[in-house]
Amino acid sequence: MSFCPNGSHELENAMQIKDLTQEQVAWFRDNFACTKNQELADRLGASTRCVTRMARELGLWKTAEFMTATQRNASEHGARVNRARGGNAGARNLLIYGAATRYKAGENIRDRMSAEELEAMYRKISATRKELFRKEKRRVLYGLEQRTGLRVVRCPIEKVRFRCSLRKHGYEIARASNEATITSDTRRNARMEARAKIFGIVFNEKKTMKELIIEMSKGGYAVEDIAEELGLSETYVFDVLSEAGEL
Repeated sequence: MSFCPNGSHELENAMQIKDLTQEQVAWFRDNFACTKNQELADRLGASTRCVTRMARELGLWKTAEFMTATQRNASEHGARVNRARGGNAGARNLLIYGAATRYKAGENIRDRMSAEELEAMYRKISATRKELFRKEKRRVLYGLEQRTGLRVVRCPIEKVRFRCSLRKHGYEIARASNEATITSDTRRNARMEARAKIFGIVFNEKKTMKELIIEMSKGGYAVEDIAEELGLSETYVFDVLSEAGEL
């Protein structure tokens, strides 16, 4: 017996629990746990999305056995289709012909590349690392959080430990930075703030995102650089600078 009503597609997508009869709700409760959503949707004349929503409202779930059987059937069906199409020729060819390109015992990349290719590879690696180091150092000197673990600024171990102590008291200070930010969660300590002067660490009140954008713009950052560093859209940065008259 089908419960499918004579409704439009829009009505099917908008079906709710209150639109079902008591007989339909009872059938839905009894069969949801072990029936595919598409079959339920066809029986009720609803969309699969509506079936999922109504099941959540009623607190219904598929059984673990049903989900396991469904996944197994899907896997077996995929295997049958693959065999009907001739099987996985790519994997078979790799096993047959791939041995010629595999690394032999004791062989490394230097044995496969010419001197010119090796030099070009190392030159590219060096250039990439230098550019990464330059960007990280620029971020640190500007007071932004580092994105890598590179040590771009030398400092004594006492200063590193002091930064950790500041963080424990709620001060926000980036790795290798000389600027600590005071927030509403900071437990201010006069002795620590006085000692920070010895290490050249200064304290600032927390800046808003707009203030930071304007400050970076005055420091020579382009719109696209500010957006990349702060994880913002270029449109938002442009609007903030336009509003502040910085463009």
